Amino acid sequence: MKSKTSKNRFHRPDVLLTLLWVSIVVVFVLMTTIFVSSRNKALTNVYQRAGSLSHLIATHAGYQFDRADALLVEMLDHVDFADLNTDVSPERRAVIEAVLNTHWKRLPNIASFTLIGADGIRRYGVVNKNFTDLSTRGYFISLRDGGQDLYISQAEEGLASGKKGIHVARRKMTLDGRFAGVVVINLAIHDVFLDFYKELNLEKDYTVAIRDVEKIFVRYPMGDNLKLGSVNKIGELLREDPQHGQIEMVSKIDGINRLYAFEKIDNTNLYAVVGLSKEVTLGESNTEGLLMLLAAFLALCGAGLATLKVSKLKKSEARANHAAQHDVLTGLANRSYLINEFEVWRKDLLDHGNSLSVIFLDLDNFKVVNDTLGHATGDELLVQLSKRLNSVIDQRDHLIRLGGDEFIIVHETIGKIARPSTERLCWKLIEALKEPFLLNGQNFVASASIGAALAPEHGTTLDELSSAADIAMYRGKAFGKGVYTIYSEGIEDLVPKVDTLQIEELKAAFENGQFNVFYQPIICLKTGKATGLEVLLRWIKPDGTVVPASAFVEVMERHGLIVDVGAFVIEQASQMLARWKANNPTPLSISINVSPVQLLEGDFVKTVMDTVSKYGHFPSDFKFELSERVILSDDERSTQRIRRLSVAGYEFQLDDFGVGYTSLAYLNKHPISAVKIDRSLSSSTVGVDVQLVSGIIGMAKAMGLRTVVEGIESPTVLELFKASGCDEAQGYLFTAPLVEAAVLEFLMELQ
Repeated sequence: MKSKTSKNRFHRPDVLLTLLWVSIVVVFVLMTTIFVSSRNKALTNVYQRAGSLSHLIATHAGYQFDRADALLVEMLDHVDFADLNTDVSPERRAVIEAVLNTHWKRLPNIASFTLIGADGIRRYGVVNKNFTDLSTRGYFISLRDGGQDLYISQAEEGLASGKKGIHVARRKMTLDGRFAGVVVINLAIHDVFLDFYKELNLEKDYTVAIRDVEKIFVRYPMGDNLKLGSVNKIGELLREDPQHGQIEMVSKIDGINRLYAFEKIDNTNLYAVVGLSKEVTLGESNTEGLLMLLAAFLALCGAGLATLKVSKLKKSEARANHAAQHDVLTGLANRSYLINEFEVWRKDLLDHGNSLSVIFLDLDNFKVVNDTLGHATGDELLVQLSKRLNSVIDQRDHLIRLGGDEFIIVHETIGKIARPSTERLCWKLIEALKEPFLLNGQNFVASASIGAALAPEHGTTLDELSSAADIAMYRGKAFGKGVYTIYSEGIEDLVPKVDTLQIEELKAAFENGQFNVFYQPIICLKTGKATGLEVLLRWIKPDGTVVPASAFVEVMERHGLIVDVGAFVIEQASQMLARWKANNPTPLSISINVSPVQLLEGDFVKTVMDTVSKYGHFPSDFKFELSERVILSDDERSTQRIRRLSVAGYEFQLDDFGVGYTSLAYLNKHPISAVKIDRSLSSSTVGVDVQLVSGIIGMAKAMGLRTVVEGIESPTVLELFKASGCDEAQGYLFTAPLVEAAVLEFLMELQ
């Protein structure tokens, strides 16, 4: 009877209602807490997104101002006091106007390009309104009366072009300090700025602006030169000259409450400001909060949805973290992972009386595999090699792919003496590679050179140990490949001797005509036609062996031979292009790789201009490909020579983008017209990272850069890059690199 009474008690309405309300209150409190946390996180995400957009706007504006200023500096070098302030001869006027028009065409969307005398009279311009009085313009007065050399105006009507724009102006001074005049460019507001902002396709009620402390110069989607009446909250923050920041406030212009982020534009007192509507961006979070207040059941449903979203976010973050620290092709840990974790491994081992060694493994002649069998086969070899190495090393060891055909193994040993265990592992690695690899139905035997360094005997830091292992590996490769070498004191002295033997062999090969130029077509993905050729150097040995330049270019760089060989390549390519033009009217450009050594040693600019002029070519016929070493070095001599050639009409492209450390933000420092996406991102062996590829192409297009993908070997991958908006492609899918006669025949057939 007692048991029955207890059971019936739970069927009473008041008890059930109490239990229900207790459940609802508990769920409601829990969901309210989650809602507040989620809303704060959403707010942080909105600020981060606005910050990313303000960085993009600042980069875009800075890029436009820097390009305009570079043209101003170059134009000032072509004129003197007499040109700006006297009536020059018709011949001299024609020369100045020709230079002015050439520079005008180098930067799209310039509304006007004008030269003004010291009296404020317009002397020359691309718009035919010479001898207009511009002495009352703000930029003229500021440069004439102030101490500044560069002036960026607010948005204003161009008297010559009739277009509203931002004037970027520089003054001309004589050697004795007299004011000689002004050169000014009008960047059209709609063409340069507003059209770019429209393409962002952001959500409702967003705003993009360029401003200083007191005035908005350009604003989208509404107006420009908007006076604020008094300095608003953003203006108060800008008075402190910060590099970037964020704030929430209600706009005095349209009354919308926004979350703003701003970033200073390099070399100016202007800021890029992006505002996202709080109501629009956080509307979903607010709706969820109201629903939770209305009913505990809906709050519980919201909790389930929120949990699902958080779970997906954590999984996405985990995937992103894994991708950042692992190699896409092999799935092994990468250099970033090694740098982050090595100190933890070292400290744990050494503190407990144990030791470790760093083993550097490099495949022998891997570049030949890529160039003869194709990069897809080379990738498959690397995948199989990674699996085999993993099967050989100990369970506590760490296998890292540095890139290309280079691997590092961090070998953990028990006890303070690491040599015996390290030598056993090196021998096992050498033996494991003797078994053939099955590639495309055929057996392929590979070998590797291995170098090892022991801790703490040869160092304790990653840099010390990897450097010692690298030296040991190269010593072994020089004196017989397919061997392992343990580092020892003085081993460095043996490596340069071998390097000397290599350079002497290369010099003899160059002098005996064994260096040959091959060409690989670059295909437009819209038309399917060839737009240009990349020039590739090959060393054809007397026995018929073909060696790609990548196998010996570093030796030529160290000994300066690259300067003469580079001039030879430019000469050969110019001759080939002349023969093409003589028989075919179709335009064709030539892309040539440039070593950093060429830019620093010899007179690269003179070599290029003399050779191109000798064969009657135009600067626009040539594109020079720069490695990230040039972009990141920030060497003033290289930068000046690149700019001189760019102003003359030669184009520059960033080679192998996507595998190094170069950010698109670095490209503002150099006149880059295109980026070449590295073949590792077009690999068909493990699939293509669509999001990464689309991000690179989208960002490049936002900066006005063309995109060229290298290493295309699969129709499926080709279609993927087409869909992502890539402009051009090259690779074995179209053709392998060819000698001149063969590539000319290929081009004729393609037409």
